[in-house]
Amino acid sequence: MAIKKGPKMLEEIVKRRASGKGIKTIASELKIAKNTVKTHLRNLAAYEVTAAQQLLQNDSLKSLKQNSTFTPHWSGHLDWSKVISAVESGVPIKEYWENHVVEASTHDLKSVPYETFWREFRRKCPNIDIHYHKQHEAGMRAEIDYKGDTPGLGFIDLTTNKFIACRFFGQVLCCSRLFFPYATINEKQISWMEGVVEAFKYFGGSSHYIVVDNSRCTVDRADWFDPDLNQEFNNFCDHYGTGVLAARPRRPKDKNLIEVHLGVFWRWIRRKLREKQFFSLGELNRYLREMANVFNDHYQRRYGSSRRERFEAIERITLKPLPLMGYELGEWKKARLHEDCHIQYKYNFYSAPYQLRGRELDVRVTSTHIEIFHEQSRVAIHAKKPLVQRGTYSTIKEHLPERLQALEDLSIKRQIYNAKLIGNCTGKIIENLLEDTTHPLRFLRRTMGILRFKGRYGADKLERACELLLRHGRTKPAVKEVEAMIKSPNLENTPRELEKIITRKANPHLRGQRSFTLQGENDYGPTDEDDRATHAGAFTAWDAREFSEED
Repeated sequence: MAIKKGPKMLEEIVKRRASGKGIKTIASELKIAKNTVKTHLRNLAAYEVTAAQQLLQNDSLKSLKQNSTFTPHWSGHLDWSKVISAVESGVPIKEYWENHVVEASTHDLKSVPYETFWREFRRKCPNIDIHYHKQHEAGMRAEIDYKGDTPGLGFIDLTTNKFIACRFFGQVLCCSRLFFPYATINEKQISWMEGVVEAFKYFGGSSHYIVVDNSRCTVDRADWFDPDLNQEFNNFCDHYGTGVLAARPRRPKDKNLIEVHLGVFWRWIRRKLREKQFFSLGELNRYLREMANVFNDHYQRRYGSSRRERFEAIERITLKPLPLMGYELGEWKKARLHEDCHIQYKYNFYSAPYQLRGRELDVRVTSTHIEIFHEQSRVAIHAKKPLVQRGTYSTIKEHLPERLQALEDLSIKRQIYNAKLIGNCTGKIIENLLEDTTHPLRFLRRTMGILRFKGRYGADKLERACELLLRHGRTKPAVKEVEAMIKSPNLENTPRELEKIITRKANPHLRGQRSFTLQGENDYGPTDEDDRATHAGAFTAWDAREFSEED
């Protein structure tokens, strides 16, 4: 156990010597030199064991410890009771030093650095939290967060008659302490942004920056010095003209005001929530807004005013104005640009410049648009296709290469060459898809899917399937059509055998539709005379037998 030099070390040396331990043992236990132990024991006249025991019995060590505490000469010129009272009432220690000590003191105190005064204050008052009270410039800082446990906060869904639990969001302006509560269904990114937008509307403006914790909705990677902010949340704050300041990990004191206000407001309102029922999220938020007005109008004796009065007096005019248009929320995805100059989102395809083929691009998806970015620069924007549509293309002609250049493209030539190696029918279908179209890259993705069946089912089956599709007039089949034909049980038969299976043979046990036509009439076109006579004779014989039985 290593003990710092001072009265504590002297006490430990004397106690161990009084217990009968040697000089070497004491030095080893306290991790100090043997000469240091000898010097201190000689100075205290406790070198012998009996002398050390007598020193402990006479309580001489306690008086020695008190007398050995260093007290600076300037400390006696201060009234420490006034310093302690001012700090406990909310005055920052540095502000008190600058306004009440340095300006109204003698030359001896003016020459004392603030760090020395701070250390002496901490030594005299170790239990006073001097970090709790902070001074914030008006309109500069706002803190946001969600509260942990909020049992009873929610509404009843009339369609299911079930209670929907909600999360409790809060935002506070640090200068005036004006607080805004808001209830959300969850703590996803859209809920964070909705809470911030509603808070800015309540305040009538936005602060210069907001302090957030390290949730994934706001920070992608937490770091003590340089955290990576979430791109969508950062764009949202830029739209409202406010900056983002991420708190240090596991340091709730960095945003202590919102932590305190969430707890104080919840303890004040939770009893009122038990006495009421809400049937929609909007109804719950309207009630929270009404209670927030009452909470902000409360008179605070410590400050001599309410939160609302301080906000109207010093902070409202310092807030930034809100933008005219709201922010359109979006989510970010990664997508690689295919050789056909399209990226895929869900079940549809969107074009991007052909120079970026093969590269991974950033895609921002909103409710109405698809935006494609490369190295933070937007390279394409498309109207979002409805999810009910599948396999549709949104193509901008400027994103595709020129026709002659595309025809000479190695990917096109390679597709046709590989298809002809499989067979003539396969090559014919691939040529139709790549050449008989408005642009040769339009069906490149489809041809790659068709040729992939060679490795999965074999070249023979693929060639037979393409032959049957061409016989049925399907010159540009889809990938699913080709695969369905490959899996068909009749694929192994030759075309002639397939025709025999499809062709219906004559059945002697069926009279057929021709048997019910009257003589001299034929609704089904020309028939064989022998067949007609046969059926007519059979019908006549059957009629004659029926009449004879009735007689």
